[in-house]
Order: sequence, then C-alpha cells, then structure tokens
Amino acid sequence: MTNKSLVPNCLDCTIRRNSLFSNLKNDELEQLDSLKDASIYKKGQTIFREGNHPKGIFCIHSGKVKVFKLGSNYKEQIIRMAKEGNLIGYRSLICCDKYRASAATIEDSTICFIPREHFLKVLDDDPNLSKKLMKLLCEDLSMAETKMVEMMQKPVRERLAEGLLVLKATYGLMEDGKTLNIVMTREDMASFIGTTTETATRILSDLNMEN
Repeated sequence: MTNKSLVPNCLDCTIRRNSLFSNLKNDELEQLDSLKDASIYKKGQTIFREGNHPKGIFCIHSGKVKVFKLGSNYKEQIIRMAKEGNLIGYRSLICCDKYRASAATIEDSTICFIPREHFLKVLDDDPNLSKKLMKLLCEDLSMAETKMVEMMQKPVRERLAEGLLVLKATYGLMEDGKTLNIVMTREDMASFIGTTTETATRILSDLNMEN
C-alpha cells in the first residue's frame, strides 16, 4: 500500500508543461484534478507489475522511474527511464492488454493516478490530446526499435557511452555541470545497457581512468 500524498492542483502543477496534459484548458484541468489520486512511492517500490491488468495511467509528479521486463532467469532488462511529467502504463491501457513490463521507482517519488474510464473520457473529449498520445506511442515504438538494434549490433562499451548520454538527456546534470542528476545502482546500469554487472562496472572504471 502507498501513502496518499497531497500534490499541487493540476491547474498549478509546475511539471504540467512537460506532460501530455500541457495544453488542456482550465475546465479540463479542473475535471482531471477532481478525478486523479496521488501517492508517495518509496525508492525501489513497484508501481505496476508485468502481467497485471491496467486500471488507469500514472503520471510522475516528482522522482525517477524505471520500466523493465524480466527475462527467463528473472534478470531485469530496463527498457525505459522515466522522469517527472512522463506518463507510464498507457500503452497497455490503450491496447486493452496486460502490462508487458513492470515499473518501479529508483528514488522516492510522488505519482498521480488517473482511473482508466476517466482518462479515456478525457481523450474522447479532446481530439488534440488523442493526437499527442498517438505521437507519443509512435515515439516509444521508434525508441524501442532503435534500442533493440543497438543491443544486437553495438559493443558494450559503445552501448554504455550512449546509455550515459540518454541519462544526461533525460535527467540533466547537477549544479557542477559534470555529474548526472540521477543515482543508479550498478545492477540497474547493467540492466539498462544489456550486459552483466561486472562488465558494466569494469567499463565504467576504465572510462573514469581515461578521464
């Protein structure tokens, strides 16, 4: 069970400009706010599990999330990193399918939840929102295809370098202008680029020595 959290009204939400709902009108935002719920998830807590049926969508108000699949040996393969303003769990909801991946926090996070029927109604009422969601789905598919090719064809060192660039593009840098604004375990980094923890650790050490 997650603890309920008080979050800013959707009308005043500072991260809304980075979300799917950035162009909603005030009356639409008021309706959305009245229908949504919000919870605090502790670091490492599961948001949804692969194989379960979606009951709504999740919008990250604060924090960082990994979306991952489990292999036959129960080893994680991270397929997406998400940040504040991002939606998660929407593909399965739109397709009326079970979750094809799981999601968990990598730091304490506040996440809003919009029930399925309410989200679908918002889509029906706003054609522009539906178009934005379609574009988002296409972008996700393109990213997944690109990552699959990279995993199959590129050496681990190159995948790691590109993975670090993806994390920089997603989360940015800290105030020193050098450190990534995200803390990942070695296991998560290995899962993100598709290699073993030992190999990821060794290559990271080599890169640090080179710098």
